[in-house]
Amino acid sequence: TKANVVLGTWNGTAFTAGGTNPTAVQVTGLNTAVNSNAVPLFLGSFFGRPTADITYTVVASYGSGKAFNTIVINDMSQSFEVQLADQASADQQILNCVKGVIGATSYFGITMIDGHSFTYVPLTLAQANYSTLSSDITALTSCSAGGNPNCSTGSNIGSGIYSAIQQFKSSTYTGTSKNIVIITDGVPNASNGVTYTTADGVSCGKNCQDADLQAGTQAQATAAKAAGIN
Repeated sequence: TKANVVLGTWNGTAFTAGGTNPTAVQVTGLNTAVNSNAVPLFLGSFFGRPTADITYTVVASYGSGKAFNTIVINDMSQSFEVQLADQASADQQILNCVKGVIGATSYFGITMIDGHSFTYVPLTLAQANYSTLSSDITALTSCSAGGNPNCSTGSNIGSGIYSAIQQFKSSTYTGTSKNIVIITDGVPNASNGVTYTTADGVSCGKNCQDADLQAGTQAQATAAKAAGIN
């Protein structure tokens, strides 16, 4: 939800919420029974505890005077559909952070994910195009926003990370801060009959299982780190 995305400042070791010139965004992820995505415990059922709730927090920040180029990955799968309004609100807060004090040189973009990825907003200068970007976010009211052709193809975060890596390969972003923020319920879901390719972060073709998409996402996260992306 939007409450799990907080703007603030980062001093290199600690995050402080609030402030008039945010330099960081803190995102809290929840794998809980309430969210229907608790972590299964292999032997837990023998002890009356088949799942466990896990909460984790990540912070992305930029150094003073440096560009803060950010791609937000929006989960448009059916399991996350009821959260679209909160997701759009989070997008807007992240845009505000990117625009910040160095928005003149910072880029912002949105990539949608279902089973495949869709570049809803390509990397765009945040400050000069703030009004247009805000309007694009407001228009995120359904899976098909912007002509997204991938509705009902599953839920595959790896496809979004792969897409973001490709977008950041341009020389425009060499030597600058490159960041990916993922907004999702975190549940991989391979859809029957859908063909997944390398561009989706996997290579299992038409017989993909949920575990394949999870492994692909982890591999793409490793590739993003190797490419210098936060």
